[in-house]
Amino acid sequence: MKTNSAKRSIALILALCMVLVLVFAACDPDEKCTTHVDLDGDGKCDVCGVDMPKPVTISITAEKDTINYDETLPVTVTVENAEDKTYTVSYSEEGVVTLSNGVISVVNPEMTLDKFVVITVTATADKNATASLPITIKAPVQEGQVGELTSDMLVALGNSSITATGVVTDYYIDHNQPFNSSNTAYDMTVKMGDGQWYGEWNAQGSADVISDLYVKGDVVGSGSSAGHALESVFINKDNQLDSKQVTDYLSDAITWESQHYWNHLGQLNINKFSYDAENEVYRYDYDKTSMDDLYLLTYLVYSLTPMMEDTFDSLYLTVENGVVTGMVAQTAALSYPEGMKDPDYTIYTTVQITFSDVGTTTVPTPAPYEAGENTEILADALAKMAEADSYVFHSVDTQQSAPSGDAGDYEIASASTRKNAVLGNTTSSTGTVGLQGWVTADTVLLCETGKYDYAMDNKLYHLEYYGYKQIDGTYYDEFAYSSADQAYVGTKRVEGVISDALPGFQVSANLFTFTGTSTSGGKTVYNYVLQENRISRDVAMELGIYNAEDSVQSVQSNFTISATEDGIVQVKYPYSLVDGLYVGYVTTSYSDVGTATMPMEGLFDNYVERKVPTSWADTQTKYYSPDCSSDTSYEAPSDVAFKDAFGTKYDSPNFPQFTVFFNVFGDNVSGPFYNYTEKSNDGEGNVVWKKYVSINIQVYDYDENMQISRETYDAYMSELAAELGKLGFTRDAANTDTTNNRDKVESFVNAELGIQIKVENTGTSYFYIDILNAGDFILNR
Repeated sequence: MKTNSAKRSIALILALCMVLVLVFAACDPDEKCTTHVDLDGDGKCDVCGVDMPKPVTISITAEKDTINYDETLPVTVTVENAEDKTYTVSYSEEGVVTLSNGVISVVNPEMTLDKFVVITVTATADKNATASLPITIKAPVQEGQVGELTSDMLVALGNSSITATGVVTDYYIDHNQPFNSSNTAYDMTVKMGDGQWYGEWNAQGSADVISDLYVKGDVVGSGSSAGHALESVFINKDNQLDSKQVTDYLSDAITWESQHYWNHLGQLNINKFSYDAENEVYRYDYDKTSMDDLYLLTYLVYSLTPMMEDTFDSLYLTVENGVVTGMVAQTAALSYPEGMKDPDYTIYTTVQITFSDVGTTTVPTPAPYEAGENTEILADALAKMAEADSYVFHSVDTQQSAPSGDAGDYEIASASTRKNAVLGNTTSSTGTVGLQGWVTADTVLLCETGKYDYAMDNKLYHLEYYGYKQIDGTYYDEFAYSSADQAYVGTKRVEGVISDALPGFQVSANLFTFTGTSTSGGKTVYNYVLQENRISRDVAMELGIYNAEDSVQSVQSNFTISATEDGIVQVKYPYSLVDGLYVGYVTTSYSDVGTATMPMEGLFDNYVERKVPTSWADTQTKYYSPDCSSDTSYEAPSDVAFKDAFGTKYDSPNFPQFTVFFNVFGDNVSGPFYNYTEKSNDGEGNVVWKKYVSINIQVYDYDENMQISRETYDAYMSELAAELGKLGFTRDAANTDTTNNRDKVESFVNAELGIQIKVENTGTSYFYIDILNAGDFILNR
């Protein structure tokens, strides 16, 4: 999606004008508008001027979201924009509460564990109008006493305000080679308050601390997935207090309730404890077949430790002077291979916790960092990098190369100049995995080095050259090396300037603390370490390119930066790929700041600019087959494929050409691709084929999970509707369903032309578009 707001506004105005001109020129003024469009958002149809239909809405509200087992809770349900004000009610878990006559009542007051239930109301007038109310029902306290431990002590221990400090230890027992057995201990602290949770941890002996602060946000989601948003609170890269919703890998909101970041200790049943006189502790003898008991011991792991995702197998409490002061717990010992009489190894984890400040814990709110020793030197270096229009960098992946503490080790000297040469993709028996770059005012040349696991010629390292080249003041090319042309060739046109694709160095120097100096090349190097590890990814993306978006907090590696009076000389950040299966860190060195040139002269003398197609005739269609057989498929001029699939319809000025999609999605079109499926048989038993052409589009305004927001999707589709509207296409409501954000389908049709456009999106950055003969796509509901 284009990011220039002024150009976007102009484009929308022009599109609107075209729609109005076409509609009023082609239609009888007395006819009713069948497809209302409101691109300017004024609440009126841009074509006929009538008020846009208002969607039916419903809401459900209550004064609180937690009640005791013996309480009722009045709620207010409101249906708007519908004469029928009735609604239906559903529950995420049946048999816990009921909503009747505007009052929530507890159905089962004998529960032994707190229950979380989402109540969803659906308007009778429109089943798509729903609202949800998540509530927690507190279970009754079990009365009793075992030795000195009383139910009142457990109630006191269950205060929402509490601090837990202790040690988590992972054990690895090697049964075949005992000398390989090991244990790793981590210090940890958790602080809880009402709707607040703070956790920090680090490997013992390491200063690298991972910390998180979460708070309970507003209600998000619908139906059984509804709950209060889990919000992360942190100091952002600009050194300002900030917060954002925490999401899963699909960018769906994670809820506070699903993470159980509150104190569950008060739910321990006094009647399940027994006293262990030998060790002077109280053992929790829970029922290992009870789901409620197993859930509770899992929730205790979530709430009391900042890093574990397991279930306690055993749990003990210590009592001193009438107060529960500590807890010792262990996970189940798991042996592998499973089921073997003589396993190879066994793993388990123990937790030792001391409780303090019960009822008085204050969860800390982070404050912006103050400038410290030599902060001004780093600030000046960052400013120089942000202003520089040329430099050289080298990013080394330390998974394949040993890291270095010397900021000058990776300094790159310019190659001796040669004329009329091109650095092309190649392989080598030696190399350094990572990314090397030469940045000038109008060109960025990148060389990425990877490593194969095996190569017959022993050339394990492969080098690929690509980059960015400014064409004029409004756009630049992404380019790659073409062996056919023996030159760099533009592969994609991007609106903007090449600096948009580079690190911006827009980071507050206050986020880093000074650790000392070193000397490199006769210059003093000032070294710093990042204090706010929660924003490692955001900071890394301002300072580097290679694996920057995968930067994470780490207990194994610091995020460091080194600077001289000339600018930044080195940045090192940890990263994690494939859910932690591939972990390492990147060391990026900078040199020739303000004076860098390309590694050799004449590299771009024969550069081939990207020429954006204006029609399908300027493209090639892949997998075309004249007889609908994979045996005869080949890449053909698009005119051939389109005329085969659509006949004379393709010759119409209203047939959607390449520019329709370029105007909406930019130069991100992949294809076209020729497709065919068996449609039916004619009277003589011959197969009748459904032929159509598809394109794939990837947009780049996505989040860290490569997902796009619903707002982004709607914006793209509104622009596409406007572009297609110029050609007489209207939304095909019968074959459109966008109620599920993970499986959206929108169709457009020009009935007179006999062409249908189907657009699919699953919430990711990809749009899958089919151009079909009208009627060839019917939505299965």
